Amino acid sequence: MDDIDEQFAMLNTNLQQCVSSMKDGNENVSQLVNIARAQATTTQDIAAEIRRRNDLYVEHVHHHRRHASY
Repeated sequence: MDDIDEQFAMLNTNLQQCVSSMKDGNENVSQLVNIARAQATTTQDIAAEIRRRNDLYVEHVHHHRRHASY
């Protein structure tokens, strides 16, 4: 009977360690997802700023071409 109790105790300990590892893994994944979201938002902001600057540059070039033709 003692052997069976020892086996169940070992199984219980291993299951607790497994569950703890899974919980830690889920927390790490959540942190990685938050980092990825922040990077995506930053990338979108940068892309919007690049588009805005390109639009300003196109306006500037168009303005100079109009004045140069006079």
